[in-house]
Amino acid sequence: MTTVAETSLSDAERRTLDRLVRALESRLGDDLLALWLFGSKARGESKANHWRRQRSQAH
Repeated sequence: MTTVAETSLSDAERRTLDRLVRALESRLGDDLLALWLFGSKARGESKANHWRRQRSQAH
């Protein structure tokens, strides 16, 4: 599994992801189990303007 540090996210994308995680943690608390990023940027194989999907998981 790739960590955020190993992704090809730009600084702006990392800040946006950080804000999303904080908002989800605030709203869901311990019910937030994971946040998965999909696509080449998440794998560290960035291509310009490549489509990305995000999925959060809670129980």
